[in-house]
Amino acid sequence: MSSEMETESLNDYNWDDIESIPIKEEASSALCRIMYSEEYKQQLGYLRALLTKQEYSARALLLTDSIIDAVPAHYTAWNYRYNIVKNIDRDLERELVWCQEVAYDKPKNYQIWHYRSLIIELVESRGGSVDISNETTISDDMLEEDSKNYHVWAYRKWLVRRYQLFRDNIEDLTTKKMIALDVRNNSAWSHRFFVMLGDFGETRPETASETVEQEIGFAKIMINQCPENPSAWSYLQGIYKLAKKDLLAEKEFCELYAVGAGKSDQRSVESRFSLPATELLARIYEVSQDNSKASSLYSILGSKYDPMRRNYWEMKRQRLDSANSATVS
Repeated sequence: MSSEMETESLNDYNWDDIESIPIKEEASSALCRIMYSEEYKQQLGYLRALLTKQEYSARALLLTDSIIDAVPAHYTAWNYRYNIVKNIDRDLERELVWCQEVAYDKPKNYQIWHYRSLIIELVESRGGSVDISNETTISDDMLEEDSKNYHVWAYRKWLVRRYQLFRDNIEDLTTKKMIALDVRNNSAWSHRFFVMLGDFGETRPETASETVEQEIGFAKIMINQCPENPSAWSYLQGIYKLAKKDLLAEKEFCELYAVGAGKSDQRSVESRFSLPATELLARIYEVSQDNSKASSLYSILGSKYDPMRRNYWEMKRQRLDSANSATVS
């Protein structure tokens, strides 16, 4: 419940001039009727009436507060609230505080983050400014509750793009911390890729090159800690693809963890074997036209290490063998 709801009540306003537009009740024979409370039905009726009138007022604002408190994903209430805020003399700093309270009270509310970004844009369009450190603190708090909250990560990405926080020290440290806590947190890996390389085409060549090498090193350090983690391998491949670098450079590194490459046999396969490394190594062999090794890995993957995708690996192997036959003939 927001602080506004604690200091004000819908009963403080006169609603006699409003002809409520009621919810259409489902037929009595419906398989599953929605059991709205009488209070909610009344408030929704008022909302529909105020929307019809296009009323932008303090009572309408409070009404959206109450409905959002009851149904946090009510898109219409969120959209109406934004239009109200734009059209009345609403203190936008107060609105951001309200947003923050809703976020902490209902951390699974995905509407709040898009709404918050709209309010920040409104603040700045009116000549105001926003404390970005407060925004990162709020999102940090939310991510502590749920480290894979997609909507919070999306908001964080919006902050990076809007305020050009690429390679920002705080973002760098945050993603490293989140990855250290859970190396398989693909959301943290994805955000790091955007933070460190999201403006790749806009940076100076020397800066871009330095960052690429730095991130390749970081990815390999994390792979060494957990070779079976696909997120780090995807990150490594993403860097090579973005920078248009030849993955052949990672052949020996992949061989450390890939089955059937010789080197991994000297280690404990149970603790060091990496399916992503084996997949990548097969791809490297294929691109470098070492087809016999690629075909062998595809066969091993399909028969033993990744039987869920047996048909896929068999298709890859057969396609490669067909290409070999055509070349020989």
